[in-house]
Amino acid sequence: MTVTRYQAKAALMQSGLLPDAEAAVVAMDDPMIDLAWQEAGFERLSPMVERLGAEMGLTDDELDNLFDQAAKIS
Repeated sequence: MTVTRYQAKAALMQSGLLPDAEAAVVAMDDPMIDLAWQEAGFERLSPMVERLGAEMGLTDDELDNLFDQAAKIS
């Protein structure tokens, strides 16, 4: 499943997780993660999403739910 940056960040915001996600991106200190966070859409099974989810302590089910929620945002 793929969602836009807007959809992903809106779902994180609605879930109260956007500040945690932004802090996790900074904590990872990886220029490629920074670039993806700022520019790319989000693919559920991408390495970036897996790393970000792990950094935030999210389970696979929680990530799946966030993507389901994001996909419903237009």
